[in-house]
Amino acid sequence: MSSNANHLLAHDRARRAARLQAQQARRNARQQQMLAQQQAQQQAQQRAQQLALAAHYPGIHPGLMFQNFGGMQWNPPYHGNLHPFIQPPALHHAHPIHAIPGAAIHNHALPNVPAIQNAAVVNPIVHHQNIKPKRKPYVNKPKPKPQLRRDGTFPFMELPTEIRFMIYKLLLEENANPLTLLTQGNAGHEVVRRGFLNKQDKPTSGRQMLLKTVHKANDKNITHLTPAILRVCKPVYREAAPILYGQPLEFEHPIALQKFLFSIGPDNRLLLQRIVLRGWQMNVFPVWLHALSSAFERLLSARNLKEILMERHTASGSDRDSVHLDPQGWKFQAENLSEHIEFWAQCLDIAKGKGTARSLLLFSDRVFASEDSIDQGNEIFLERKKVFLKELRFSFK
Repeated sequence: MSSNANHLLAHDRARRAARLQAQQARRNARQQQMLAQQQAQQQAQQRAQQLALAAHYPGIHPGLMFQNFGGMQWNPPYHGNLHPFIQPPALHHAHPIHAIPGAAIHNHALPNVPAIQNAAVVNPIVHHQNIKPKRKPYVNKPKPKPQLRRDGTFPFMELPTEIRFMIYKLLLEENANPLTLLTQGNAGHEVVRRGFLNKQDKPTSGRQMLLKTVHKANDKNITHLTPAILRVCKPVYREAAPILYGQPLEFEHPIALQKFLFSIGPDNRLLLQRIVLRGWQMNVFPVWLHALSSAFERLLSARNLKEILMERHTASGSDRDSVHLDPQGWKFQAENLSEHIEFWAQCLDIAKGKGTARSLLLFSDRVFASEDSIDQGNEIFLERKKVFLKELRFSFK
C-alpha cells in the first residue's frame, strides 16, 4: 500500500517538473521571437533611412551608408523630408563607390569632388551641430526720438532718465539760496508761503531782525518753481518729489516748519534732508517754544533727516552783543530748549543710538555772537557756546 503511494507521488512530481520545463521553453521561444522581430524592425528602419539619404546624395552608393572607414563612421544628415512609410524609388548607380580603409577613394560618379586620400571622415550631423553661426556685429542703433502723439500729448516718460531729472531740477530747485518758507496771516491763522529775508541796510537799533518778504507771482528776483509737475502722474511724482523735498529748506519761524510738515504728510517727510530754522532770539517767547515742540514731534517721521541747523536773525555783521546773555543766561537757554525738544531727542536716541539727536541738531555761531565777534575770536563768544552745549540734556558726557 505504501509502495503504491510513493510511486504515485513520484509520478506526480515528474509530471509537474515536465510541465514547468515546457512553460520555460515556451517563454524562451517567445523572447527570442520578440528579439528577432525587434532586430528586423531596426534593420528595416536603417534600410529605409539609407534609401532616404541616398535620394539626397545620388552619387553615393547606399551600401556605403553607415559604414566604417578606417575606424571612423560617416553618417550623412537625414533631413526628414521623406515619410517613414514611403519608400523612395530604387537607385541605380553606374559607378558605385567601394570603401577601401587606408587607401585612396576615387569617386568617378562625382567628377567635381576631388579624391579623398587618407582623409578623416566627419559625421556631418555632429559637425553641423558644432559649427556656431557667426554673430552679426552689434550696431548701436539710436532710439527713435519721442514724437507728439495723435492726441497732442508728448511722451515725457520716454525721454532718457538724465534728461527728465534735468527738467525736474529746473522746475523744482532753488538756484542760489535755500528754499525759504515764511508764515503769513494773523496769529492762529497763519499760512506758509515762499519768500525771502532781507537784511536792513541801515538798522535803526541793535535788534536782530530781518525784513520778511513773501513772494508774489510777478516777482522777478526769484526762481519760479513749478511744483504742479508732481500732479502729472505717479511715476513723475516718484522721480521728482525727492528733488523738491531733498533740497535745503529754510524756515523763518517754527510755526512755518510746523505747518509745512503737517501739509506734506509723513511720506514726503521721509524725503527731507536738511532744515534751517531761524528766529533763535525769539526762543524766550512761549509761542515760539510751543511751535518748536510741535514741529519737532512731527520731525520724528523724517527718519532720513541729516541736519537741523538753528540760526538767528541778524540785521548786520556789527549787531551789538548787548542782546546776548551772560554764561548763566545761556545755561537757562539750554535747559529751556531741552525741555521742549526732549521727547524728540529721546525717541531719536532710542531708535538710532545714543547721541544721534545731538549730532543731528546743530547751532550756528551767530546764535551766540555777532559776525564781528566771531571773526575776532571773542572769548566771551566761545564761553557762551561752551556753557550752552554742555547744559543740553542730550549732549555727550
